Amino acid sequence: MIGNPLDLPTIIAAPSFVGLGVITSNVYIGETSEWYLNQNNFLRSVRNFIIDVRPTPANAQVCAIHWQVAQGTSLENIYFYMTKFKDDPKTMQQGIYMENGSGGFLSDLYFVGGKFGAYMGNQQFTASGLYFEEAETAI
Repeated sequence: MIGNPLDLPTIIAAPSFVGLGVITSNVYIGETSEWYLNQNNFLRSVRNFIIDVRPTPANAQVCAIHWQVAQGTSLENIYFYMTKFKDDPKTMQQGIYMENGSGGFLSDLYFVGGKFGAYMGNQQFTASGLYFEEAETAI
């Protein structure tokens, strides 16, 4: 998914949104079954977007991006907006949720608010220009 770098498109989660990620790279199809093996989920890219999950209930575990991927993947020039911890200490919102996988590139990511700016249980990422503002936990 590639948005216009000169006029970033905004994706706003609906208040009724239910799901792991507004954008997801791998879908759970059962309790633990998935479409892809995370270490074999190659060549995915999302860049040039604004993703706003603030309209969802702050206490719902909503993520802007569920990113369970392998090598050859990237997230670039993305702004993540979540409920700020100071505005609602019970917020569970997350910018990126990455429970496992292997590798990729992260660049120019801006996280505002949330329980976690980026929750990363992954390995081998190259990262440059990650900015966090008023998240309870940045990474």
